[in-house]
Amino acid sequence: MPAISAEAKLVIGTIAGFFGLLVPVLISPDTAMRFMNWIRRKIFRKAVSADSGRSPLRWVLLTIFATFFVVGGAIVAAAPTSPGSANHTPTPTHTISAASSPVACVCESGTVTDTLSCLINTESDAANRGDPVLIARIFAPTAHVYRGDTKQEWDTPLAYYLPTFKALHFFNAAHYDIQPVTVTANNAWTTSGSRGSYAPASGGSSTPYDNLNPSDHWLFEKNESGCWVITRYEFNAMTLPFPPTP
Repeated sequence: MPAISAEAKLVIGTIAGFFGLLVPVLISPDTAMRFMNWIRRKIFRKAVSADSGRSPLRWVLLTIFATFFVVGGAIVAAAPTSPGSANHTPTPTHTISAASSPVACVCESGTVTDTLSCLINTESDAANRGDPVLIARIFAPTAHVYRGDTKQEWDTPLAYYLPTFKALHFFNAAHYDIQPVTVTANNAWTTSGSRGSYAPASGGSSTPYDNLNPSDHWLFEKNESGCWVITRYEFNAMTLPFPPTP
């Protein structure tokens, strides 16, 4: 059977179901009456006679409409639906293009050194707020964080910051004496000092810290969107050579 649309299936089923029952009634009332009796015996366990005091027309109409959906539904189910007419709700798709939704850089100043300083200061703002979302915006996803005094290294920024923010609260964290070491078109190396205080998240007294430049080392790159991001951050690293030798 050729494929038909869902709308055509409904129309065909309706016409076939109606006329398939109405035509025999009009052509041969006796045959129709026997058919009605058979249907009623099966359903109601009772036969209908023409002189039973009830109009057989009522049972004719009842049977027509009772079997209308059976016959029509069988025809509709037997015919395949054409692929282009299936009644369904498509899954929405979202397409974001650089032209219609440009990426906004977190820091974008008039000079490269100002942009890098903005990123460094944003890191301390995120520390004071305990904000890993802001951290993820200023660091490259695969940036490394290195602690010089313990020689611990984390291979993503969130691998370091998430447990740190959970364990500690920072107060008045800030970076100062920010000094660019090397700046190229797509890469940069910068040092800074840092100060502030921290306390256990569970409660307790705070511990102040003040680390002079060059205790903090910063590596930057421009990402595919043209934004400067941090690709490596080393703290408590005053004794480490910087920029790192190849």
